[in-house]
Amino acid sequence: MTIIQPHIAHHFNRVIAFLIIALLGEALMLVMFYNHFVNLQHAITSGHEALRTAQMENAELKDAIFTLLDTQHLRSLAESKGFIEERHPHYLEPQPQVSLAQ
Repeated sequence: MTIIQPHIAHHFNRVIAFLIIALLGEALMLVMFYNHFVNLQHAITSGHEALRTAQMENAELKDAIFTLLDTQHLRSLAESKGFIEERHPHYLEPQPQVSLAQ
């Protein structure tokens, strides 16, 4: 009795196995890229929040400085300390320095 065996294409099975492995690898890489993308978005969002906070603190500090350096505030501070405004001030002038290199 003769047994007929079908012709099995082992090459075709290897190609299918390779394609399945490649598809799984690409799916894994896609998940990794998405994870990195989401992490980057979170980092950018936290950076924007930190920038907004720094801008608000900067504006508050500028407001405090402008309030302290306001002319009315400085005049009232000078009057409370007993300072008087000198009409003809004499300023110190630096003496010309002699250069040793000639």
